[in-house]
Amino acid sequence: MRVKRFDRIKVENDIISEIKKSIVSQRAYIKAESQIVFLFGAKSNTQRTTARDSFYDYTKKHLQDYLFLLAEDFYRSFGDSPVDLLTLEDELASYTDCVLIILESPGAIAELGAFSLKSELVKKILAINERAFMNEDSFINKGPLAKIQKESKFSPVIHAKFESILASIGEIEKSLSKNLQRKRSVKVEFDTYDKFNGANFKKFRLMLVRDLVTLFSPVKFEEILYILRYIYDTDKFLKINFELSFLISVGLIRKEVDFYINTYKHDTYFYSFPDLNIIDLRAKVLNYYSKYSTSRISHLNEDY
Repeated sequence: MRVKRFDRIKVENDIISEIKKSIVSQRAYIKAESQIVFLFGAKSNTQRTTARDSFYDYTKKHLQDYLFLLAEDFYRSFGDSPVDLLTLEDELASYTDCVLIILESPGAIAELGAFSLKSELVKKILAINERAFMNEDSFINKGPLAKIQKESKFSPVIHAKFESILASIGEIEKSLSKNLQRKRSVKVEFDTYDKFNGANFKKFRLMLVRDLVTLFSPVKFEEILYILRYIYDTDKFLKINFELSFLISVGLIRKEVDFYINTYKHDTYFYSFPDLNIIDLRAKVLNYYSKYSTSRISHLNEDY
């Protein structure tokens, strides 16, 4: 099948062909550390440091085996489009490995109540409750938290003092490690267009799009489409707009003029391809840009 080439620039097809070969031969693995955790809690403000703020700051230095993302960044992925709560919950369940909720605000409590009603989402909830309310005869304790205690793989609920949340970090780390940490990479089969575009493949599709942006950064939207169409030998429409919006919202990539550029851990990828030398491929891409598209290199100067 003939696939339309890049507009104005064509990265050497041997690079794309190597990636295609690994994907269609089912030689792609999601790395053990490629786990997404969404953080819910009180939003940051200038009045005080919230428990979520303290925990999030801690994760950046000490819990780098997981990718922690703030809940509002996920919501921002939908832009100004009106999206109902049920749709948000379904999408959240598709993209996350864990929903960590610190019950320090009315908003977080409301989200807990809504999320606990979704069978696919309740299994992924790690709830952290204020220790002072541990034995209260309340709706929260007897309703959502009781259900999470029973059905979530992150049970039991953790009871902590929010003013010193890091004193409970050992319990939180233990729960994450027990239920999320994998000892090795897991094979992912997305060797056909239908698998790539499948409803159950959203998280894996998101990570593949991010890795392609990382490898070919700076890269245009139509070029990402070209790469994917080349890999899957298709002219069908590929829905990656939400994935790109999501990646921008959570700070994994940025958009500058017409280019998408990786901004997160430049030398790391969510996927591993045993048959590929990804560092060598990236070097080939940069070498090609330096010769034939020097304007792209200027977009990388502040990051590399």
